[in-house]
Amino acid sequence: MSSAIRDDPENALERVVVGDRSKPALRIDVYAEQFFRQAFARYKRRRFAKVRIWGEESLENTELDLSSEGDAIVIVDAVDGTDLLERDLGNWCSAAVLFDPSRVAGNKILGAFVALPSDEVYFAVADKEGVFVKHGAAKPISVRGPSAIRNLEMASIYFYGQKVGSFCSVPRSNLYRFFERLEKQSKESKRKDVVGIRIYNLGGNPLMVRLVDHRVPLARGIDAVFDLRGLMTLSLVHI
Repeated sequence: MSSAIRDDPENALERVVVGDRSKPALRIDVYAEQFFRQAFARYKRRRFAKVRIWGEESLENTELDLSSEGDAIVIVDAVDGTDLLERDLGNWCSAAVLFDPSRVAGNKILGAFVALPSDEVYFAVADKEGVFVKHGAAKPISVRGPSAIRNLEMASIYFYGQKVGSFCSVPRSNLYRFFERLEKQSKESKRKDVVGIRIYNLGGNPLMVRLVDHRVPLARGIDAVFDLRGLMTLSLVHI
């Protein structure tokens, strides 16, 4: 995808309308999903060629119910964060999940994958315990685990707030009042390091995977990612 944008940015970033539901997208969205379908069908000597794929761009029925499906299915968002990619920012990714709706609750997900533009792929699969990251052509290794931060006062927090509704959900929350108390505490204290909290926007899948891969122990990492309005659940690691 990066090469497609680099080689022909005007075509890759052209606005298009997809399918009967007239979903607005970029041409790179359509290309990326098609590329995923073709690559997945060829993977492991076409071992998964018959697995059905539901793409975020090509999905016609937004109320689709897959609970009665009897075979493994893939759901993919080949460009998760198109707005960031369009603006030449790095916090987008490709995300996919392989699951079997016929399995019992707790055992439906067979594999989950998040590929970053930095050529890293984070993944977990049902038949292997742990979470792994693959750097380019290198062999997968285990993630290094979360940061050692134990309290919100010193945490680095990311939230999903690109859209207006998500951004405005924070001032209406108890979390906002907690932030106000921290601000008051910081002003009243003579020590500047009492409150070291940092709050960042652009929370999403790329930041979620970094939660469990704090690679430099002495440096600050990503301690929490939250979304007060959408489907993402609050993720506090060791806090």
